[in-house]
Amino acid sequence: MRIYQSYRVVADLIEVKAMFRNVLLPIDLTDKHQAALDVAAQLAQGKGSCVTLLHVIEVIAGLPVEEESRFYRALERSAEKHLQGYVKALSDRHIPCRQKNSVGQPRSNDCRFCE
Repeated sequence: MRIYQSYRVVADLIEVKAMFRNVLLPIDLTDKHQAALDVAAQLAQGKGSCVTLLHVIEVIAGLPVEEESRFYRALERSAEKHLQGYVKALSDRHIPCRQKNSVGQPRSNDCRFCE
């Protein structure tokens, strides 16, 4: 019974992989994303699939983007550098991926990349 259940889980995962064209993985700047990265890679192994790594730089209240553009650009560069390690890890596994940085509110920005 247990062996059958394991095969069923694998079969379900294979069926699910074929359904996803784009796997969106929101990332912060910690190093605690390996498990999520592994699942995203498994889901994106199908032909034509891609993983999008998204980091949203939250706008600080009272510090508008327009007035402090250098500050937010520095944060974007830092995020890009951090995400490059994840992009390399996925590329080494032959998983197509891209990285996106966005400045704004995390929840509203996540939805823009769901297509």
